Amino acid sequence: MSSENSIQRPFSGPNKPTFSCQKCGITVGFKKNLYAHMRKFHPEEDVVISNNQVCGLCKETFHTIVNLHEHLQKKHEVKLNFSSETFYSEDFLKWKEKIELESRSSFFLRNTSQKVGVKFSYYVCHRSGYSNPKLNRARHMKASGSVRCGCTCPAVINVSTHTVEEVKEITIQYQSAHVGHELEVGKLHLSETEKSSLASSLCLGIPMATILDKTREEYSHTKRFGLTTRKDLHNICRDKQIAK
Repeated sequence: MSSENSIQRPFSGPNKPTFSCQKCGITVGFKKNLYAHMRKFHPEEDVVISNNQVCGLCKETFHTIVNLHEHLQKKHEVKLNFSSETFYSEDFLKWKEKIELESRSSFFLRNTSQKVGVKFSYYVCHRSGYSNPKLNRARHMKASGSVRCGCTCPAVINVSTHTVEEVKEITIQYQSAHVGHELEVGKLHLSETEKSSLASSLCLGIPMATILDKTREEYSHTKRFGLTTRKDLHNICRDKQIAK
């Protein structure tokens, strides 16, 4: 959807704003319903999410990630890297873990939608967005600060999954360039493989201090594993239901 076709706000009467879909013309009473309609009936148009897309270079806002991509390329001359891949079965998850490791980044599932037998999944950079701490929160803020970078990172993975005779064909559209934050290993989460390895050690009854000493020996500036904390181990015990 181009910037010229941005969401309009016609009024059907006094103090009664409505929101119109630029693709099919349907009108709804709430913006959240318009976003839900776009995700369900026009997922091929764009990844539409509730918050504005904020440029990390000038703070200008956009309705869609595609508009942000166009802005970064035209106004800031940022080189974005688009690619396509096709996978079968669970090969997509292996590829995702590989590119996350190589790029020192991480992507989380933002939303999904379904249309005519095809499932659409949208993954965004885990640094993207704002941190909104509650005023009366019981837990203290992290000493290292929030993972969120305060803007919209343009790195995304759009996934289309089509199942035929129990075989999954997975097509991805990947934009790999990150903007608005550094690729900091300390801001990453442990991978599932790393968590499984640590869980095995915990199940064997190895003391946490010994496990942490071992991870320090494997420190690498490109991997999160060497920065494992006691909090990480407690979280693994909680999630895997391992007795401490």
